[in-house]
Amino acid sequence: MKTKNILANVVLDKCTSTNDIARKLANSGCPHGTWISAIKQTSGKGRLGRSWISQEGNLFLSIVLRSKKTEHMTWHPLVVAYGVCSALTRKIKNLNVKIKWPNDLYLNNAKLGGILCEGTTYEQEHFIIAGIGINCLNSPKDLDQKTISLTEFVNLKIITANEIRPVIIATILKSFDTFKTQGISWIKGKYSSCALLTPNTKISWDQIGTHRGTVIGLGPSGELLVENSQGQVVSLFAEDVRIL
Repeated sequence: MKTKNILANVVLDKCTSTNDIARKLANSGCPHGTWISAIKQTSGKGRLGRSWISQEGNLFLSIVLRSKKTEHMTWHPLVVAYGVCSALTRKIKNLNVKIKWPNDLYLNNAKLGGILCEGTTYEQEHFIIAGIGINCLNSPKDLDQKTISLTEFVNLKIITANEIRPVIIATILKSFDTFKTQGISWIKGKYSSCALLTPNTKISWDQIGTHRGTVIGLGPSGELLVENSQGQVVSLFAEDVRIL
């Protein structure tokens, strides 16, 4: 499929970032659910302006999601994260994937993948670019945290990006459509059922660990509510959270 001379719903050999391509597709008026994937990224994007290490053999996927309710925007990353978590859990036996708020994917206390949601507008209509990166064959070992791949978990079988891509796309779209009809209470319950940061979890949210507190749960906009060391309730919206 082509949208204004931009390939869509295909797996590219190489691109800078699938989110970059998806943004161009959204800005050309592509329909809801349009996706782009790549075997290799040269400039993958992570949260908070970080680069995403894009090792060949892993999944790099971006989906364009159309939304008319802009007031629900802050919940969209959580909806996508739940969709990915649900898809992987159904696809691979005994896989217990957890979501580390807001949208990192963890397996056996090691990072399996991550999600980056970006917004864009085309002719007064809002689109969400949902970028998904999952360690299928390889996991980067030069990070300051433990990582894992699906193949490492399964051990006796190679799990490829081609194997999980279709079910992830389908489940994200289904989750997004369900959220449109059932709203915040639905995703709040679903997200909490697979959350790594459960109530009473001790966390910090800065690089040197001076800001510490205890998780309460999700707030009305999908933010993480935390009770700090002074007994005050603090709302976290995009902070880098670490479990203590």
